Amino acid sequence: MRVKKNDLVRVKDERLFREPVFSGTGIVLKGPYEDQLKISNSPLPVSTITLVVDVMANGQVWEAIPVEFLERIRN
Repeated sequence: MRVKKNDLVRVKDERLFREPVFSGTGIVLKGPYEDQLKISNSPLPVSTITLVVDVMANGQVWEAIPVEFLERIRN
């Protein structure tokens, strides 16, 4: 299901992220929009363009969270 501004969301699986990410639920503040994400830091960097959103959760804003890793919470 498509994630858009003002939706309540949660992370599908926290193990997909290399860095810590929010827990529980959050609200989408901005997006979806395209962003370039770095996949590899090798001598020849590899990156990809993907749809991302900015989410407010746990009292802070998390920027550029890929939509594919989020699920929308239905009312």
